[in-house]
Amino acid sequence: MTSTTSRRSFVSTSMQRARTPNPEVLHTVRIGDTTAFDFYFARGRQGAEISQVSGEPLVIFRGSPGSDTGSYTLQRNGVLITMRNLTTSCADE
Repeated sequence: MTSTTSRRSFVSTSMQRARTPNPEVLHTVRIGDTTAFDFYFARGRQGAEISQVSGEPLVIFRGSPGSDTGSYTLQRNGVLITMRNLTTSCADE
């Protein structure tokens, strides 16, 4: 029987887990064995500023990078998807 620990995937939609405590942004994390994907969705009627975003941006829809490193501006219905390598960033968390 194979170990489910090595093949497990975890989905978190907790606002407390989000690095950005902005209630206008929904942050969901999809974690695999070696990679994590962070999904940020702008939920409000206005745009949203998010900061302290880690990982490499894969998709920025209706948004743009902010002036600070790791910050982004999402317009209404904007989406940001980033990818983190867990083998190198585990010590940072």
